[in-house]
Amino acid sequence: MSRPTLKTLARQLGLSVTTVSRALKDGDDVSPETIELVKERARLVGYRPNLRGISLRTGRTSRICAILPVPTIGDLGDIGFVALIEGIMMALQETQYSLTVLPQLPGDEEMGHIRNVVEAQMADGLIFTRTKPQDERAKYLIEKKFPFVAFGRTELFTPFPYLDIDNEEIGYEATLRLIGLGHRRIALINPPREYTYSGHRVLGYRRALSERALPFDDALIHYNDLGAGAGRAAAIDLCGIADPPTAYVCANALSVMGLITGLRECGREIGRDATVIGFDGTPMTAYYNPPITTYYASLPDAGRRLAELLIEAIAGADPATLREVWKAELIERQSDRLGAGLRSQAADSSLSR
Repeated sequence: MSRPTLKTLARQLGLSVTTVSRALKDGDDVSPETIELVKERARLVGYRPNLRGISLRTGRTSRICAILPVPTIGDLGDIGFVALIEGIMMALQETQYSLTVLPQLPGDEEMGHIRNVVEAQMADGLIFTRTKPQDERAKYLIEKKFPFVAFGRTELFTPFPYLDIDNEEIGYEATLRLIGLGHRRIALINPPREYTYSGHRVLGYRRALSERALPFDDALIHYNDLGAGAGRAAAIDLCGIADPPTAYVCANALSVMGLITGLRECGREIGRDATVIGFDGTPMTAYYNPPITTYYASLPDAGRRLAELLIEAIAGADPATLREVWKAELIERQSDRLGAGLRSQAADSSLSR
């Protein structure tokens, strides 16, 4: 059976091809009844627009591209990109757009994929993550006037579309919470320094310490890749210092996993010897033993919103109106509540110094 076309729909409905085309685009000059009739017929016969023809006429590809970091097989690294893809795909289901994902492996040159997409006209817009304060990708795309949305902020003055999580508030609230449980030596297991959100978490962490008149100790901050191996190494290293921490704020679910393993190798258990608070974009930390108190911001929801913002940017919306910062939700679980039992131990340690 041949693929149904606009002419097929027009012939079956006794309408002109122009009317059918306008109805599928919700044209103002077509009655609501006709629009409903045409769309229902299109659904029944399985009509899909000829995207190649549209591309030739308009210069549009009807594709968006997401450039996302992926882990190597050698380490259990950050798999948040899968959840982002899920959300992006959900947002595109009822649109004309399809998704192309370009994986970025550790060590890949960041600008390579960006230039290829723009110069080869592979997509109508771009999504990328892990922004830096002076992000070269954002500078390039702004200069080229190529639609994009970033998952994260920069320190650039030119406005561009972004969605970000309030990581400064996560660092602040998590640290303040642990101080309230009696902890005085709190470690921050942080993403690499180069990322904007890594600096935001440090700002929040330092603000909480300052408000409670606690000293800042740079030795308690570990900047690591977002993988289980790095979390394990950080735990082992911190257990070996003269005055080890009794609490940890972790970058993501996999760094928590590695941290738990490293602490156990050092003879320490979560809830008995240490308290951990993590950040998660999936429900993963609910299944750890013990379940980990977490600041949660849904990565599928973030992926969905990134796609929506990008579609608005492609349509020509003002970039200054396409900027959002989401608050993470605190999910209290067993590990954090057990941490209250460390109050006297942590306080005694603080008094003895």
